Amino acid sequence: MKTGIKLLRGWSAKLIYISSLLPFFISRGRSAEQSLILDTSAVIQIFMLAVIIVFLIFDYRKLSKSIAWLYENKGAFRTIITLYLLMTLSTIWSVNPALSAYRSVESFAFLFLVIRHRLDIKNLEEYAVFWSYWGLLIGLLVPLVFRYSTINIANLHGFGVYYITSIFFFPKLAGLKYVQLLFGIVLIIATSAKSYIGFSLGWLHQRLRNNKNFALKIILLFVVISVIYAAWNSVIDLFFYGKTDEQIQNGSGRKQVWLLLLDIYAKRPFFGYGFCAGEKFGLDGFGTNVLEAHNSLLSLALSIGLLGPVLLLVLFFRLYKLSVKMEHNSEFWLIMLIMSFVFSLLDNSFGVRVSPAVLSNLALFIGLISYK
Repeated sequence: MKTGIKLLRGWSAKLIYISSLLPFFISRGRSAEQSLILDTSAVIQIFMLAVIIVFLIFDYRKLSKSIAWLYENKGAFRTIITLYLLMTLSTIWSVNPALSAYRSVESFAFLFLVIRHRLDIKNLEEYAVFWSYWGLLIGLLVPLVFRYSTINIANLHGFGVYYITSIFFFPKLAGLKYVQLLFGIVLIIATSAKSYIGFSLGWLHQRLRNNKNFALKIILLFVVISVIYAAWNSVIDLFFYGKTDEQIQNGSGRKQVWLLLLDIYAKRPFFGYGFCAGEKFGLDGFGTNVLEAHNSLLSLALSIGLLGPVLLLVLFFRLYKLSVKMEHNSEFWLIMLIMSFVFSLLDNSFGVRVSPAVLSNLALFIGLISYK
């Protein structure tokens, strides 16, 4: 615990924690019109973003050197920067330019904040310790205190997993066995289909990767693909079954959301509607708590057009190659990356407004990019 407290020293660490707490205290479910109103929630977010930007500007020399090195030497980082630049550029054709401009600046600021924090960390173990304690607080304790008035199994659905999925094995990398055990317990009791699927596919991948029998790999892969193809509709209905109108109003029911947003995307397939604006444009009036597409590929398609999901797939491919080359604990990095990828297919984790889920993905990505 002393190590965790020590790692909270420094402005970058404090700002990461403070900014991660904000979503639990500000209003959500804002319509496109409400997003332009400077209410208390908006003022808090803008003030926090301004503080982060000021600190980054004062430290731009050290930060710029690190960004330049990452950009020159890491293809995955160039892909991230390209995505973020396109998000910013989409402000030009956005149906809500103010929203797109704000969210793109916010995305760049938090990306640089995570990189700046990485500069303060001496080694991978300390990096993993910091984000493990972050996940323990933001992913577990805060939702327990502020989001759930009655603790029961129904209310625990998804509890904590949304913020620790992409860094699930960070406690293992840091040697925090009790924190890792707690993460595992949460993974089980949260009953989150995307987490189960991601962990299972990651484990299966690792088993196949360690098996030298190439023929067995091909046969097993063929069987898995065939089963999924044959039972696709049943699988979708099992995990993302049709919801009642009341449940949709409470923010669930992915099938309906995806079908609606796919129709909207088809009207502007090449450039989209502007960063974060496409989902607002499409989902206004659909459900008061349905904020996003719950699919990062679809989110990016709506934001910046067809190139968005293509670049995200390229990013994951490049990160996959980095994870295979990790000198230590490569198997855990691989599983986390696969969990992050599945999470991105079934929820919002990248190319969307900044949230604790986005930060955990950035922690994983920057860790893969900057460590060996």
